[in-house]
Amino acid sequence: MTRLLKATVMALGLAAAASSAQAADWTPPGPVKMIIAFRAGGGADTQARLIAEALEARHGWKIIPEQVTGKGGINAALALKDEPADGTAIAILVTETLGYNMVAAKGSGLSPSDFTGLTTTAGFQMGIVSRADSGYKTLADVFEGFSRAHYDLGEFGNGSRMKFVANLLVAIHNVAAGEAFALGLKAGLDPETIYEVISNSAATSRIFEVRGPQMVAGDY
Repeated sequence: MTRLLKATVMALGLAAAASSAQAADWTPPGPVKMIIAFRAGGGADTQARLIAEALEARHGWKIIPEQVTGKGGINAALALKDEPADGTAIAILVTETLGYNMVAAKGSGLSPSDFTGLTTTAGFQMGIVSRADSGYKTLADVFEGFSRAHYDLGEFGNGSRMKFVANLLVAIHNVAAGEAFALGLKAGLDPETIYEVISNSAATSRIFEVRGPQMVAGDY
């Protein structure tokens, strides 16, 4: 069966065996091609080659690393799909390849069901950094540089909860602005006049002021 060894981006750990239960009972019929979806010399490529060395040392298999980069792992997945389904080809990919990247790669003909995931070899955390002399000391300093206002909402998850509240109001204001404009047009009022009068009255909203010119122009 076709096997897929999957890794997170910039994985730096080591998973020496694809499956310890199967490894004791199964031997590949020939050399195993290890398709690497990352550029040569990087951290993920180094990890892949360490895995290849470990497999060779533990099982005596011949592992042949091969770089197939590009399109967020899609090129590597296509290469793997074209290989015989006899266990003589595996691949190291970013796990995102099996999700969003396959959906975004229209016409690739790939599906996650085409592959068998063997293991996740490692994970990593992303960080936001700046130059030491940039003047930024905290993330709040960065927000100050581009936002009109920012808030610390405390407990983890409160930001998403507040976003739900904001999204509800944005949806309501969008619908209300559209309905009000439609009423005015049906009543025979000039669209530019509707926008000017309402945007300068207590009935206005930020959404009306943003969407109003589009409604005047008929740009929906």
